[in-house]
Amino acid sequence: MSPPRLWVLTAAAAPAAVILRRGPSAAMATLGWDRDRHQLTPGQPLAGRIAPFRSDLSPDGRHLVVFAGTGHARAQAAGVGRAAWWTAVSRAPWLSAILVVPMADAWCGGGAFTADGRLWLNGVAAAAGEWPAELGPPAGPGAFPASTDGFHLGALHAATQRLRGWIHAGGERYAAVLTRPLEGGWLLERRFVLAAPGRALVAAAHALVEPAGGRRLDRPGWEWADRHGPCLQFAAGGALHEAPLDAVAGIGPARQVADVAAVAVPPRPAPGGAGHGAVR
Repeated sequence: MSPPRLWVLTAAAAPAAVILRRGPSAAMATLGWDRDRHQLTPGQPLAGRIAPFRSDLSPDGRHLVVFAGTGHARAQAAGVGRAAWWTAVSRAPWLSAILVVPMADAWCGGGAFTADGRLWLNGVAAAAGEWPAELGPPAGPGAFPASTDGFHLGALHAATQRLRGWIHAGGERYAAVLTRPLEGGWLLERRFVLAAPGRALVAAAHALVEPAGGRRLDRPGWEWADRHGPCLQFAAGGALHEAPLDAVAGIGPARQVADVAAVAVPPRPAPGGAGHGAVR
């Protein structure tokens, strides 16, 4: 059986992260990850899909915004239980929504958090009086570039990654190239591939780039990767790994820090009764 596919949403100002795990089969689940201690906290499963490049984690790691759905049928009513897609905000790593906007299709949707923690929604609007007080005031409509590129990328992902130290080195949408400075002039590079075997419809491809424009050392097994302090962390083979940064070689020997595939995420309500129906 193939290992699950992993993507990680990181908090810009805290060691917290949320893992989006897809698989085995079509099962989806969230898990919290303490990037310092490498502790995993099961969140909730989802009988549907989450668009990772339209989703985000607040700078303090407390709130999660996702664009999710089943894609089965167009919405016939306002209830999210019958909507094909929805934008939802929850208390990480849970998916039970404290704010949910049902949608009929995958055009727009999702959101992002500004550097000071204000939530921006991508082309959707919450119903009057539904904005939770715990989210504070919303971000202005121009806080991020709107993404209306079908189900996935647009320019939103590059904008959220710049808040985390990435550089938009060129290209737009699916042709975007992002780089993350490492030690000794090395770069971590992220590009995007479409319909790659065994990967999501839109997936990230990572490489290490030698200083001064040297060789690109592709890392085809890395589904997600980013710097964390003096280390580089990456997801591969259903697990999380960490390697020390090295000014000469780019990175040192890697070690597995968490087996995400082995963690059970059973259906269960969010703590304290939070949420109203965005999980199914």
